[in-house]
Amino acid sequence: MNTKAQKALIRREYLKRRASLESGYINSASADISARISELDEYLDTNIILLYYPINNEVDIRHLFRKAISDGKTVGFPKCIKGGKMDFYAVKSENELEPGLFGIPEPTEICPVITNPSGALCVTPAVVAGCDGRRLGYGGGYYDRFFAKFNVTVLCAIFEKQLVPAGNIPEGIYDVRFDILVTERSTIRP
Repeated sequence: MNTKAQKALIRREYLKRRASLESGYINSASADISARISELDEYLDTNIILLYYPINNEVDIRHLFRKAISDGKTVGFPKCIKGGKMDFYAVKSENELEPGLFGIPEPTEICPVITNPSGALCVTPAVVAGCDGRRLGYGGGYYDRFFAKFNVTVLCAIFEKQLVPAGNIPEGIYDVRFDILVTERSTIRP
């Protein structure tokens, strides 16, 4: 089985696992994950936090959004452009988000692009992640292309049910590993 087919199989299995999580658990675990992230040196030492808008039972990182805004940080959300490009735009309120390319809330036209996100902490979602720094998203490669272009600290936020041992996720040549993984119970630095 080739890498693409292996990834598709793993993706299906872990999307089912995440879909089975109850909303109360998601909210509680998401709050715990956000609190863990806000205590990291990488969060405390940067002025730019790059987030995502949660869909399909992903970690609800909006808890961290509110904290980062109250801490006076510049908070960016991604906007995807056809062809696999993604830029982050500074957002001060959820009211500055509207459905984008994939129906996921993205920054509106009034939000300024973050032209140099180098040094930022980029919190990324994943379908599944390993203790070795490998992550598997939805397969579009938007984050990997962004990570290859900018020097940011990559933090993967997932629930424990999405965590696998090292070596269990096939890796392609363009896949970029994360620097930190945070779940509701642990912080892992591969």
